[in-house]
Amino acid sequence: MASSKESYLHPHNPQAAAGQRLQVVLASTSPSRLSILRSAGVDPIVIASGVDEDAVVADLRTRVGEPSPKDVVAALAEAKAQAVVDELRADSPVAAALTGPAVLIGGDSMLLIDGELQGKPHTAEETVKRWRNQRGKMAELLTGHAVFYLPARAERQQSGPVDAVTQQAKPVDTATQQAGPKDTVTQQSGPVDTVTQQAEAAGAAPPETATAGAGYSPHPTSTAKLLWRQDPYVEVSTTTLHFANASDADIHAYAATGEPFGCAGAFTLEALGGWFIDRIEGDPSSVIGLSLPVVRRALEHFGYSAQATWNRG
Repeated sequence: MASSKESYLHPHNPQAAAGQRLQVVLASTSPSRLSILRSAGVDPIVIASGVDEDAVVADLRTRVGEPSPKDVVAALAEAKAQAVVDELRADSPVAAALTGPAVLIGGDSMLLIDGELQGKPHTAEETVKRWRNQRGKMAELLTGHAVFYLPARAERQQSGPVDAVTQQAKPVDTATQQAGPKDTVTQQSGPVDTVTQQAEAAGAAPPETATAGAGYSPHPTSTAKLLWRQDPYVEVSTTTLHFANASDADIHAYAATGEPFGCAGAFTLEALGGWFIDRIEGDPSSVIGLSLPVVRRALEHFGYSAQATWNRG
């Protein structure tokens, strides 16, 4: 899918070159996403995004008319990540704890079936209704990812009055990547404007101004100045699902557990719902909630390998 944002590849990455560990922030309280990362050796900081998903989709439709299903999940993933990035730009305890470089991951999943996007069912009644419709059918699980790179504190902060700081981002050419069956990734990049920050008079607290795509707004701070400008790495992973022809008794029993209420498509792959999935074509981690191959590509985009995120004790 095409990102509506420019993509900024950090022009120099001394932390990556030195093999410094990369901290990870997960902009989601999803147990499944957390489980995926922990199973893959990552112990992330978890922060809830608190995004109004209906408002995000409504805003997207206002701006682009009728968005594609991939555009919807990408916009939701980016909005969730953006909300937490905005929070970290303030003088929060978590921001203070991010002394080294970090990546922040936002995600969103929806089921595309019969040309309609479906999110979480929330109730037993809706779960039964959806399963009666989707049993025996094929559908696609779309998972959007938005990954921000957060430089080390030494890079992103500068205390006290300083001379003007200018950072020139490298333009990144348009890239199209093929990622597994039926998963095509297109990221639209372009030159990013030079960011120039002018310090105020000596002794005055310098303002903080950062831009990372639409939705950013300046947050004044008395302690530091952020010196980065960038947009997230955005990619949507598509996995094809073949639902079993579950019986009414199985559907009612599954709905009664409450397990699928908070799951896109009203099912889980890694738990009870797995009994009723005949097969998948694509990335299983994406179906669970977060694609490890996509996250790896995002890390590589910012100059890191996956092992930089591993918790080695």
